[in-house]
Amino acid sequence: MKKYSGFTIIELMITVAVLAIGLTLVYPSFEDLTKRNYAATQSIEIVASLNDAKEFAQDRGVSVQLAPFNPGLDWSGGWQAVADIDNNGVFTDAADEVLQTFEGPKYSTLISSAPTIEFMREGFLGPR
Repeated sequence: MKKYSGFTIIELMITVAVLAIGLTLVYPSFEDLTKRNYAATQSIEIVASLNDAKEFAQDRGVSVQLAPFNPGLDWSGGWQAVADIDNNGVFTDAADEVLQTFEGPKYSTLISSAPTIEFMREGFLGPR
C-alpha cells in the first residue's frame, strides 16, 4: 500500500479558520496604524509647503501666500502657494504664479486661526 504525505482537508480548513480569526483581530489595529502614518505624512507635507514658500520668497524676492481653496479658516479642502510676481500685494492677478497645490487631509480636518499665510520677500511672515 502506498503512503501519501500532505495535509488533509480538515487540517487545511482549521488552518484557514485560524488565519481568518487572526486577520480579523489584526485588521483594526492595522487600519489605525495606516491612519497614523497618513497623519504623520500630512504634517510633514504641511511643514514642507511652509518651507518651500519661505525659500521661494527669499530666492526670488517676491511675496508668497499660502491660501486654502475654500475661503475661511478651514484648510481641509487643500491649499495652494501663490507668488506675487508683480509685487502689487494681490495674489489673484493673472501675472501671479501658482507654485504648488496641496491636497487636504483625508482622515481629519485642518483648521487655522489665519485665513492665509504670507511670506514676505525677505522670508519673514507677512502682516496678513
